[in-house]
Amino acid sequence: MSLPVLVLLRLPPDHPRTAQALRAAVGYLAAGLEVTVLLDGPAAALLERPAPQSLRRHLETLRALGQQVRALSLTDLPRFARCRVVPW
Repeated sequence: MSLPVLVLLRLPPDHPRTAQALRAAVGYLAAGLEVTVLLDGPAAALLERPAPQSLRRHLETLRALGQQVRALSLTDLPRFARCRVVPW
């Protein structure tokens, strides 16, 4: 049994690797892994304003697969102690 995956995105929306991180999260879900996507720091701007066109498709795919994309909260930390963290 695999551990859940936490994709922790801290890159700004206009960074080239931001799209790569979101594509990776879609791939993890497609592989049947339990995935959580949390945004922190500059990445949290994706929740405050419309996403750039280059990211919109990835975010829509995550949502269509039932995946929440939300901001990191300190209350989340104990819950993710047993996750594989993939920082971006």
